Amino acid sequence: MRDTWQRLFGGESTGPAFGLSDQLVPVLRDLLVVVGLLVFAFASFMLLTGWHSSHAAMYSLLGALLFWPLFFVLIRRRVVRPVVVILMLLCCAIAVSIALRLGTIRTLQMSGVFVAVVVGTLVLGRRAGGIALLMVLALVWGGGLLQLAHGSASDSRALVFNQAATFSFFAIMLYAILVIVRQHYIEALSERDRSAQAQQLASEALAESEDKFATLFREGPLATLILSPDDGLIREVNEAFVRLTGMNAADAQGARLDTLGLLPEGELQVPACQALAAGAPPIEGRQLVLSTRDQRRLVCELSARAVSVRGQPVVIAQFADVTARQEAEQRVRESESRMAAAFEVSPDAWTLNDLATGRYLAVNRIWETWSGYARAEAIGHTALELGIVRSEQDILRIRAALQAGGGAVDQLDIVLQRRNGETRRCSMSARVFAVGEMRYLITSSRDTTDEWATREALAELNHSLEEKVAERTAELEQVNRELIRTVAELGSAQDELVRQEKLASLGAMVAGVAHELNTPIGNSVTLATTVSHEAAVILRAAQSGGLRRSELLNALRTCDEAAHLLTRNLAAAHELISSFKQVAVDQTSEARRVFGFAHSLEEIVATLRPSLRATAIALELELDGDLRLDSYPGALARVVTNLVDNARVHAFVPGAGGRIVVSGRVISDDTVELMVADNGCGIPPENQRKVFDPFFTTRLGQGGSGLGLHIVFTLVTRVLGGRIALESAGAEGTRVRISLPRVAPNGGELAEQPLHAVTQ
Repeated sequence: MRDTWQRLFGGESTGPAFGLSDQLVPVLRDLLVVVGLLVFAFASFMLLTGWHSSHAAMYSLLGALLFWPLFFVLIRRRVVRPVVVILMLLCCAIAVSIALRLGTIRTLQMSGVFVAVVVGTLVLGRRAGGIALLMVLALVWGGGLLQLAHGSASDSRALVFNQAATFSFFAIMLYAILVIVRQHYIEALSERDRSAQAQQLASEALAESEDKFATLFREGPLATLILSPDDGLIREVNEAFVRLTGMNAADAQGARLDTLGLLPEGELQVPACQALAAGAPPIEGRQLVLSTRDQRRLVCELSARAVSVRGQPVVIAQFADVTARQEAEQRVRESESRMAAAFEVSPDAWTLNDLATGRYLAVNRIWETWSGYARAEAIGHTALELGIVRSEQDILRIRAALQAGGGAVDQLDIVLQRRNGETRRCSMSARVFAVGEMRYLITSSRDTTDEWATREALAELNHSLEEKVAERTAELEQVNRELIRTVAELGSAQDELVRQEKLASLGAMVAGVAHELNTPIGNSVTLATTVSHEAAVILRAAQSGGLRRSELLNALRTCDEAAHLLTRNLAAAHELISSFKQVAVDQTSEARRVFGFAHSLEEIVATLRPSLRATAIALELELDGDLRLDSYPGALARVVTNLVDNARVHAFVPGAGGRIVVSGRVISDDTVELMVADNGCGIPPENQRKVFDPFFTTRLGQGGSGLGLHIVFTLVTRVLGGRIALESAGAEGTRVRISLPRVAPNGGELAEQPLHAVTQ
């Protein structure tokens, strides 16, 4: 009872009610629609049936409907109370009019019947109210019809139908209004229940959220602190802040953030905190450098916002260490820059395509130059749309190659087309790669049209060259046979020249020795003549008997002196003849024997001196030790003879004096050195590497054959098994240095020996 009395006569409820304009708008809108339709239907029905009591009353009802558009405009603008007042006045006017026409008793009786509809609709529901409405309508119309049938009605037939219709109209309108009001009321109650439940859930969620926030604050991975916006003091810090800064939580709490030296000057000071608390936009991801207690400088992102905790504003600040991320991003940017640079400056035409659609995403400058399309024209289009690929079959061929290669194609031979319609043969390589969910295709194409043209030209040229080579081979074989014959002839000629050179050297030696023998033999002949004359004089004196002792003694003394002189001259001739004999035998023989190195040089020099007597050139011999060689003395003699003769002819100006030194020394137990040096004009640098070549001479046509030093080189390297070196420094003359082994190689020839060395 108390609750019912409170609802009827108490103050306004604090829960959902119809007194608020936002809640009255849908109720009034529904009521206006229903009442308007019923009034229009009732007035139209009464006018059509003629059951009305007066036309003015019906037209008055229809005229009242003219207020409905005004009502809807006011409701749309949320002007509710004037609409309610006007509607109440209209309803009161209609009720007064009905009461005046029907009478107070009938009105009250009708109102009593309406109580059944009201109770049934509000208490039992829309269906029960509808049943009550049908029962009331049945009683009204049934009672009226019974009265008319028995003739007991005091009113006319039209008035009976007018009253029944009016009564039915108000019953139906009351039912409709009650249904609408009850439905909105039930929805308001449901909304209040949902609001209360939501408030309870919000309270529970808030408590749970505070617990989660506390846990997140303490255990969160980001360095977090809570600041008081009024004075900027730190209320609380979490473990992540302690680990990041290296500070103790006790030292940080209660201190101002700008006094700890962690942040740059001006960051998150008291004015900034107050601005956040006053509604300034929160700080999101502001980069700054955080200085820690151990002097590290970390790049961090600061996020700060003001929140209310139990009605008190606080500022929550978080620091995210992005030092490693920035370094990684820098490396990624550098890598991307390198890749972009490589993509752009590649000598081949590169493209980047979306694999699903085939559209170009990027092209490089070489592709633009080759294709004739600008980058802006190509991006967003496919190769088939631009005509780069001529047909769908070529696209299918590329995709088939990618599928067969597992997402990779190398040097695919394909024909592509430029913007000007020119077709070019290209070599395409491609790779498929994925970035996240997207798959891309990167291609590298190189124009091989010229290469293929060159290959075809080369193939044709090779075919023609094969024919030419066959012809040329036949010609070369003929020329080769002629060259072999010519080389054989040259070899024979060279052997003949060597033999003639050897004989000429021997002839020159013979002439020199003969000239040298002329003096002792002439002296010996003169002495022999003198002895013969003295002997004849003594003989005649003895035969005549007039031989005196003094004459005999004088003749004997003369003969004795002549005999001494004759013996000395004949000994010199004998020595010269012996040396010549041995040297001549050695030079004309290839016999190998054991001989003394120093003694052999003495004999060779002795045979060469007579040939230099007619010149102003002195031939000297210097020996340092002796070693018995198992070698070829004839080859050694020809080497010394040719070197001395070459120095005599080429080193000195005709008629000028000079000096040739033949020296021999023992280097080791198995090696000797022979050197022939002169103080002549030397050999020009451009000729030094050619002096040992066959037929090279600076006196061609003047008696020089060009074989002298070549024979020396051949004998030293192939017969004696030694090495030869030439040293010439212009005006200081020339030195030929030869190192010889104690034992010459078998066969008198070396298969592999270094040729010679030249030292300037």
